Amino acid sequence: MRGVRPYVGAGLNYTYFYNDKLKAGDAPVSIKHSSFGPALQAGVDVKRIWMRTSASAGGADLGSLKIDPWVIGIGVGMKF
Repeated sequence: MRGVRPYVGAGLNYTYFYNDKLKAGDAPVSIKHSSFGPALQAGVDVKRIWMRTSASAGGADLGSLKIDPWVIGIGVGMKF
């Protein structure tokens, strides 16, 4: 049985925001539908992604919307 090999990775993230039914109070908030940003990966499957998009409400610019999630996953793979 082989041991688990730790790894570290870096790359580019592209996100398409498809559900933009955001509200600030009763006012709908519009967002830019795509974002590019850096992504880091380490360990079993732990990723940190930095996302930015523009937001506006009622035609007024709200500035940049930051969404910086940690993504944690478990997977099983085979080497052929």
